[in-house]
Amino acid sequence: MGVATACACGRVDPDLPVMLVMNGPWTPGDLEEVEDAANSWNLEFGTRISLDDSGADGQRVPVTKSDLVCPFAGALTSHGSDMPWVDVCSLTSMFDMFDTLRHELGHVLNIDRHGDDPQSVMHDNPGSWFSQEDADLFHAANPGYVGQSGCAITHRLGPVIASPYLVQSGTRLSAVLPQADGVLRVIRIQPTTGAPVEGEHAISTGSASGFAGFSVEGGVGVAWIERSTLRVATVDWAAPAVHWRPTVRLAGRWPRVVSARIFEQQLLVAVIGGGSAPQIAVHSVDLRGGGQSRIVVSESASQARLLGGDKQVFLATRSDAALGLIRIAPDGSVERRLYPAPVERAIPGLAPGFDAIVGPDAVLLGYNEMGKAPEVIRASLGPGLAELGRTVIPLGPGSWDVVPAVLFAESPDGLLIGTVAATGQRQFASNYDVQVAVLDPSRLSVRKAWRLVSARDRLPALTPVVVGTPNGYVALWEDRLGFKRDAVVRCGTWD
Repeated sequence: MGVATACACGRVDPDLPVMLVMNGPWTPGDLEEVEDAANSWNLEFGTRISLDDSGADGQRVPVTKSDLVCPFAGALTSHGSDMPWVDVCSLTSMFDMFDTLRHELGHVLNIDRHGDDPQSVMHDNPGSWFSQEDADLFHAANPGYVGQSGCAITHRLGPVIASPYLVQSGTRLSAVLPQADGVLRVIRIQPTTGAPVEGEHAISTGSASGFAGFSVEGGVGVAWIERSTLRVATVDWAAPAVHWRPTVRLAGRWPRVVSARIFEQQLLVAVIGGGSAPQIAVHSVDLRGGGQSRIVVSESASQARLLGGDKQVFLATRSDAALGLIRIAPDGSVERRLYPAPVERAIPGLAPGFDAIVGPDAVLLGYNEMGKAPEVIRASLGPGLAELGRTVIPLGPGSWDVVPAVLFAESPDGLLIGTVAATGQRQFASNYDVQVAVLDPSRLSVRKAWRLVSARDRLPALTPVVVGTPNGYVALWEDRLGFKRDAVVRCGTWD
């Protein structure tokens, strides 16, 4: 890698655009790798680094191929009286260019030393990814940095052992992070500049194998199953305190909670069981006392979501043959409808992407499987729940594969849909994007779209945890690299 020459002058302002002026004989493959390196900083920290556009205003940083640095390093970043510059060893191969330039761009962005963490970008260790140390070094070198519109910044919330959960209660956002030894770390987050964690509680779940978060007034609730017993705890951020609710003994074998929602002063909890023939049951639980429950729906399905508002709630389901929608009325009566959507390429251990949301005039059910873009079915809110049409959403243009992941969320500007897409393969390295788009809920056309993160040779696992805010969106995902799994939260604006 390289060594930066510390200097009080020649600093880059990371709040302003930075143009890399590429001097020398750069191949198209080299330039693709440099562009990916720049985008990795942009997507992680909200910077605006790009390859030189002679018609654009910005800070210009020369990047030059040179024989002189080869005896010392793969590249060297120097700081003078004006802008810094980067000399890249002319022998650096295209296969090493991404790691080399990604490291040097940290020095361009005023980081004047190497990191101590072997897994960090600012350490001399190719193949690593951004770590908390990289974030600490970046913000220490750039105090007061706010990023694009003050919101396009990634925060790493720490390790998890399973997919995290994001819950929105009014203007408050909470993340539920499963930890080792059956502990759920529940945090209130403010994912803009500065520290993202505003409050924190730990809930011990014993031997729980799955959980679901849900919104309660002023906070967040968590439901899980422990030894055939449904347990519920809520966190009141105003107090703040953890409140333990009455436990409910479940008949039969229901090992995992998949969704939960408050409806008509009852907690509806969808649980899954049945082994090779999965069954979804929705329990209605009285949280005010007694721990009494009753089953209001039982359905053959492998995936499920509870959704709806104050007057009606739906259970959306996914099986190998169809998507399903069940309306649950306040009196407990139900109405069912199936929409054919067979799984064409089942992969053991890899569930198809699935999510659903109630729009202004229809219920949207989204699904995809390996190798396919998300498809969305519009279902009527009226009697019969008739299908109104279906549309393939063109996320991941030019992608050669799409990882099964679909999510929905509301926003002031429309409905959000997100997915993980593989956006190509360069020099034996796979690039994966977490992408979010705003949909017109009536036409299902894409109004605008963003890349939230781009990962090299590692797969970000997207769970249905993106929410709309008055000024933008917040997304939470699980970042996987080998056996390491981290929860990552990111906010962005509509600009």
